[in-house]
Amino acid sequence: MQIPAAMFIESAVDSVKAITDFQRRAQLSELHEVGDQALKGMGASGINDDVAAGYLLGLQTARVMIMTNAKIQLAGLVPGDIL
Repeated sequence: MQIPAAMFIESAVDSVKAITDFQRRAQLSELHEVGDQALKGMGASGINDDVAAGYLLGLQTARVMIMTNAKIQLAGLVPGDIL
């Protein structure tokens, strides 16, 4: 597994600030569907602000990496097709 370059993460941080309230609520709803106990089973302390922020940043980092991948762009895929 490759670790994302810092530029992807920095770009994701900037773009997380720009997501709509609807997107934020939808993504956090996905997180809550996983459940507090499931996260505790993975070693997290459950759903808290830090876990939620990490989840949002992880999704956005993946989107940024997908949007900047030339092979994926040439194939005509968008993040919603993959994530």
